[in-house]
Amino acid sequence: MSGSSNVGLRTDHGVVEDPERLAEFEARIAAGELIEQDDWMPEAYRTGMLRMAEHHANSEIVGALPEGEWITRAPSLKRKLALTAKVQDEVGHGQMLYRVSEDLGKTRDQMLRDLATGRTKYHNVFNYPAPTWGDIAMIQWLIDGAAIMNQKTLADGSFGPYVRTMHRINMEEAFHFRSGEDMVLTLMSGTTGQKRMAQDAFDRWWAPALMFFGPEDKPDAENLPAMKWRMKTVKNAELRQRFVDRFAPAALDLGLVAHLGDERDAFDRARALAGIDRARLVRYVRPGSRDRDLYSDGRARAETASGGGGVEINLLRVDGLDAALLPGARFLYLWSVPSSGG
Repeated sequence: MSGSSNVGLRTDHGVVEDPERLAEFEARIAAGELIEQDDWMPEAYRTGMLRMAEHHANSEIVGALPEGEWITRAPSLKRKLALTAKVQDEVGHGQMLYRVSEDLGKTRDQMLRDLATGRTKYHNVFNYPAPTWGDIAMIQWLIDGAAIMNQKTLADGSFGPYVRTMHRINMEEAFHFRSGEDMVLTLMSGTTGQKRMAQDAFDRWWAPALMFFGPEDKPDAENLPAMKWRMKTVKNAELRQRFVDRFAPAALDLGLVAHLGDERDAFDRARALAGIDRARLVRYVRPGSRDRDLYSDGRARAETASGGGGVEINLLRVDGLDAALLPGARFLYLWSVPSSGG
């Protein structure tokens, strides 16, 4: 379910690599060749690929748990069979990825022990609760959709065993995504209660889906080992934007959101709904967080609209206005990630 290329690459500065072998290795990477298990590789590459593959394997195993709890509660035999098959696939993906990790020098027993004791991690998206069947639908539509986007780029990587495993996993993930898409369409075509269930689940899962791709990479990421050695091939922000471009219009078509737009569009709409001629746009940044976040760019720190002054509007609470002002979808705006810096 969840391929992650965001696991940090740790370099042991005490390891001195043979410069000729390192140059040959990097030339192979630049030529698009695959590195195999028995090929020479820098220690940082081996440990980095191990961390990434093990984290991915852990995520597949843990990701199957919340869905597995819903097998007996699925609303029909068709859904029960589909969910059973999906859970089986996810556990199988984990086993394949543990095999890749074994090729990099760690035993399966040790990996499972480290997962059970918390020494290694899994994707934190699986810490969110799934209280309704609508959540299972959104996991399969949004989270599996995000995973497919990420894993397609991982299939363009450089470590042969991992790349071949990604190709196989991606074929099965396409089934999971189509199943989730069908579940969402069914709910949004159903009763008022079913639509409300889907809406509530979408409200819960959209933000985790955006965060799925991780924080922004460093500005010089292309020159750092993870991308230079093709352990990952696309920056997190670009993947996140691809996701928004694909799923935001779909959410609009389904009626899960009322409008699409950027921060300025939402500000103008909120000002109009509140009947305010002059208002100031204020960004709220949590202490210790990065100046830029998923929902705004640096240009919007304290903009003044219509001459400045007046009432401050916290855009994060636009969806909390009187429901009579916002018929239909709960979200006034589905935020799109800025495509350019500010």
